[in-house]
Amino acid sequence: MTPSTQTGYLLFAHGSRAHAWRTPFDNMLKVARSRTSCPVALAFLETMQPSLADGIQTLFEQGARRIVITPIFLAAGNHIREDLPQLIREAEQRLPGLRIEVQATIGENPLMQAAMVDYALEQHALQRP
Repeated sequence: MTPSTQTGYLLFAHGSRAHAWRTPFDNMLKVARSRTSCPVALAFLETMQPSLADGIQTLFEQGARRIVITPIFLAAGNHIREDLPQLIREAEQRLPGLRIEVQATIGENPLMQAAMVDYALEQHALQRP
């Protein structure tokens, strides 16, 4: 794939002041990187680094001209409906030739919903005498 068509993937999470909160996201990043040769980055909306702008810049510098953002949020609240589109517009204006696509939040995916329900029911079954 040429640099002009290279796809990069960005896992996008909210962020927290609690450092340990990011551990599952760092783990997801490691798994994603082990499963593709495409550039993959992790970014946060607030409090933690890298920021979304920094994550996009990193992927762009690695040759990605198409970036697919996956919001690791349970639902599309104001951060996803309002803040994210503005941040994307700013990045696309700053980086000519970049195209950004956003997937639905991870919690809106039916497969993820089923996995969360399976997990909840499995945990309940494990706690029964």
